[in-house]
This record gives sequence, structure tokens and C-alpha cells, in this order.
Amino acid sequence: MTAPQAIVVNRSFAAKYLGAAPLGVMVPNLGMCRGSGDRWQVVGVVEDMRQGSVTDTPQAELFLPFRQIACTNAVPDPILIVRSNGDPVPYASILRDLVKQEAPTLALDSVMTMDDRVMTSLARPRTYALLLAGFAVFALTIAGVGLFGVLSYSVAQRTREIGVRTALGAQARDIVRMIFRQGLGITGLGLVTGLLMSVAAARSLSTFLFGVTALDPTSFVVVPLILTVVAVAACLVPARRAARVDPLQALRAN
Repeated sequence: MTAPQAIVVNRSFAAKYLGAAPLGVMVPNLGMCRGSGDRWQVVGVVEDMRQGSVTDTPQAELFLPFRQIACTNAVPDPILIVRSNGDPVPYASILRDLVKQEAPTLALDSVMTMDDRVMTSLARPRTYALLLAGFAVFALTIAGVGLFGVLSYSVAQRTREIGVRTALGAQARDIVRMIFRQGLGITGLGLVTGLLMSVAAARSLSTFLFGVTALDPTSFVVVPLILTVVAVAACLVPARRAARVDPLQALRAN
């Protein structure tokens, strides 16, 4: 064949080899399939795809029409993709029957939907994410319980002080404010330290992330807010207990 054959390239291929106007550009055979014409004409540009995993970097690729490939060994292990309007699962048996009718010696291997294939490639990152989420929830629980224990112990140790403050005219809201100031001060110090350590460690986790950056602004805003809510909840009971201290009983206590 002397006429140019039609090929489609992805955006990475076009940007790397063809420039800003790839349509209509003639591409040499490149030696992939000798005898199928000495030039190809770019007729379309498609979006980049990640072949092995969603974390893979898109590579420069070109796509040839199967009917225009002259050599028989160009596609030793073909992959067939079928688009359906409805549920794709029932089509698997239909495809098997069609292949059996046309070529009884061939068999379809690894038939699955695109969603299943994507989920399979995400199995390991999802496992890591679930483990990290479990450890994060456990750490959040420990932090809340620990802060509650520290504040409760502090209120018990400062009972006489709280009684003196109340006797000198301190209102219940003043006592509650004092306890919250102590608890949120500890939380604020922990948040600042944790955020600095998170920024330093975020780069090492970038290989496990997809669709977000290592320094995702949403994560660095939502997580401190959740920790603050937990800290406020941990301060409530000790603050109410401190506000109900009877100054007479507190001053009489040893």
C-alpha cells in the first residue's frame, strides 16, 4: 500500500513529537510493522491513559486500526474493549459465545469490567489507605481520651485554686473559660507540631496518592478542624465539673 494509513496519537505523543498542530502530520513507519506502508497520517488526538496503574505516568502512545496492520504478528496478545449501554456483566457470556463461534481454538482470558480493572489496580493503595485511616482514628481516640484525662486530673489538683477564685468573685463562665484555655492551648501546640511534621513527611507519601497532592489544602484544613472539635468535646466535662466546685468545700478540703 502506498497511501498513508490513519493513526491516532495521545496528547503526550503529540506534545513530545508533533507540536501544536498534530492533525494531518505524516509519521514514518518506525519499523513496527514492515510492509504496512512507509508512512502514517495522524487523524486524531486522544487523552492520555495510564496503562498499568492509576499512579503510572502517561507515556507517548499511538494507535493503529487493526484492519490496516499488514503483518500477522503485530498484535500477539490482543485486548478487546467493548462499550455497552447498560450493565456490562451479562455481555461477558455473549462475548465468549461469539468468540467460540468465530474461532473455537481461542478463549477469552481475564474478562472484567473497567471498574473492576481499576479497582484491582487500586487494591494495594486502598489497603494502605484503610490501614492509615484506622491508625488515624485510633490516634484521634487516644488523643481525645488523653486530653480528657489530663484536664480531669488538672481540675482535681486545682480544686482549692478554683474554690479561691470562686470565692473572690469568679463566675462559672470564667472557670469554664480557664479550663478551655488550658485544653485548647495544649491542642494548639500539638496541632502546630503535627502540621510541621506532616509537611516534612508528606513527600514520602506522595507515591501512594492519586488525584490529590501531598500537600492537599483540604486535608490540612479538615484534619485540624476535626481535632479541634474532639478537643472541645474532651474539655466539656472537666470544665462543667470545675464550674460546679463549691468554694466552701474546696477551701475545707486538705
